[in-house]
Amino acid sequence: MDERTSKEKGDLLEEIVKNLCSGFEHSKVTRDVKMEGKSGIERQIDVLIEARHKSFDIKIIVEAKNYSKKVGVEKVESLKTKLIDVGGNLGVIVCPLGFTKGALNVATLHDIQLFQVFDHKLGNTTEFIPLRYIVPSMKNFSLQIEHGSSGGGTFELPTDTKKWRFHIGDKIFDQYELLAYAWNQEMFPQDEGEQVVDFGVVKISTVEDSKIFFYLEFKANVFIYCDFYLKLFPASFMRNVKSGRGNHQLFIDAYSKKEDMLKNGWQCFDTKEEMETAAAVHDTSKDIKGLTTIASYTIEVN
Repeated sequence: MDERTSKEKGDLLEEIVKNLCSGFEHSKVTRDVKMEGKSGIERQIDVLIEARHKSFDIKIIVEAKNYSKKVGVEKVESLKTKLIDVGGNLGVIVCPLGFTKGALNVATLHDIQLFQVFDHKLGNTTEFIPLRYIVPSMKNFSLQIEHGSSGGGTFELPTDTKKWRFHIGDKIFDQYELLAYAWNQEMFPQDEGEQVVDFGVVKISTVEDSKIFFYLEFKANVFIYCDFYLKLFPASFMRNVKSGRGNHQLFIDAYSKKEDMLKNGWQCFDTKEEMETAAAVHDTSKDIKGLTTIASYTIEVN
């Protein structure tokens, strides 16, 4: 039995709705707003979304109704009156239990949007969204040089590649710094397997003497390894009653270290196939399937 007061239920739904709407770009979302209408009456707005579309300011008025029954006609008509009074551009009513047939008809007549909201805190969904998170990294590499021409003096390239120095613009890199530079510049796909970085003609010197150099056509074969992670996030979404489309909100956490990922509920898999097999069991959402994100990060170059 739910022992929360009507106010506590209302506050909970308003907070959920605010969070679900907060992901919209170029918008400001505020709860429990007091606004004086053209009538001179102070109007209470559960959730106000203020946005700018091109050269126009947009106000969306959202009413959150955490009722124990469906919302009826009178709430739709009340929102239409409030919308006109405060100069809102769009009116929205959200109710977990849905709406009566009369409310649906009147909402269509007045162009009011109706949504059902689902969230674990409301107790009306047990759905989880599986998120796949792929972290690529360079495992090892090999260097490949082709014909070139001398840039100054007698030049002998050491067999030890750690002594090579690569001149890119006004910077000089060792082999590790050069690959980090290529990674940061997205010069090769960060997909698992062997990738080729073609640097073209590069000025190369040695650690002993940077004034004697050589121009070489230079490539690197980089071997990319991926960690495949999976985590289940509790579903929180609003579904448009008319169109059936859902708007989900996932508060994703990710960490730079593997131990921190595991500590915070992520599972790690050796292969993409293993991750997909584990995710398929929970990939049941009507709105989101195959949700995947790939880590994007910069390798520090001294």
